[in-house]
Amino acid sequence: MAEETVVPIRKNFVKVGADEFLFNVIPRLIDEGVGEAQVFDGKDYIGVMSLRELGRKGRIQSETRINKVVKRIKHVSTGDSVKDIASKLLSQKVHSIVIEDEKTGRPLGVVQAMDLVQKFFPSPNDTAISYATEDVQTVSELHTLSVAIKLLRAYNISQLPVVNEANEVIGTISSTNLFSLVFRQPSGERITDPEGLVFDPYSELISDFMTESLPIIPNSSTIKDAIDSMVDRNTDAVLIGDPFHLQGILTLTDLLEPLTVPEAQSGYYIQVVGEELDEVDLDRIISEVTGFLQKFSEAIGENGQVVVHIKTFEKNKFRTHVLYQIRLRVYTDKGFLFVSNGQGFGLIPAINDAIERLTREVLTKKEPWKKHDQRALIREFLFEL
Repeated sequence: MAEETVVPIRKNFVKVGADEFLFNVIPRLIDEGVGEAQVFDGKDYIGVMSLRELGRKGRIQSETRINKVVKRIKHVSTGDSVKDIASKLLSQKVHSIVIEDEKTGRPLGVVQAMDLVQKFFPSPNDTAISYATEDVQTVSELHTLSVAIKLLRAYNISQLPVVNEANEVIGTISSTNLFSLVFRQPSGERITDPEGLVFDPYSELISDFMTESLPIIPNSSTIKDAIDSMVDRNTDAVLIGDPFHLQGILTLTDLLEPLTVPEAQSGYYIQVVGEELDEVDLDRIISEVTGFLQKFSEAIGENGQVVVHIKTFEKNKFRTHVLYQIRLRVYTDKGFLFVSNGQGFGLIPAINDAIERLTREVLTKKEPWKKHDQRALIREFLFEL
């Protein structure tokens, strides 16, 4: 069967014009329960507008036109492989993209990341926790929205589990929650409560604006169980464990990563996603990561996948360098998943920060090899950084 006949294509999707205003588009997405819209300039496809990505930016004006915030992406084609399509979704940090007929150039619909994961995930019977991030960030219901905003941006995530005083998960606060506040009125002004009093949403308690909790699945659940839970609840993440003891969080992006690995490969497949880098910076990133992999190959394994997620924050009047935020995910042939975050004013300081944290995570795994001189290993490795 030809490749183009097996890639799932959805005919129905949200289409918006490049000249439309955010205050018209965002309420529509929220009402329809959709996180992304496909953006066209006339008949020409120019990319994706994502609530998830908008939530990670700074202040957004409601009068901003879509063409100012669109993630500019070229469409995919029916001749592209599943790996190619998954790689583009992952590298551009979007969950949907327009697909065109390879021969006619006619738009056929969109390809959704969830559809690819459902149909093509290589090992659906693996345990979900083996692909999950174990360090789950949470926020208290008693904190204000400003705290949630800071955490969402600091960890480059789009949603946070909300816990009560007993540390029980009782809800979720997300970028979409925040947009529903800011853009509820067509004018884009701050919203008004039932008595007609205007208030600042960033000073309000999270408990007043959180939505229901993400699905929580048992620690023994499989990838298929996780995907089914996401689909049933129309969400892009699940929590693993129980409401009082979270063991991990698994996202749609995490599930997309294994689809991008070449079928036949040895060594580590390294992907850098999120920001466009020139060849010099890309080579430096790969060199730093390769150094880490070579250092610990005996401990973690000699084959696998590394995904380097990069986000940047623009310069301001107090800083002369761009702030980089980096997230590393390392899958190994020994069954390990290592995750670390780092940041710094400059690309290399940021990647070194992430690798230093990753080094500590590797050295704290309870494996026999670590009974050797760990301190000497740390000193030697950090000296090279």
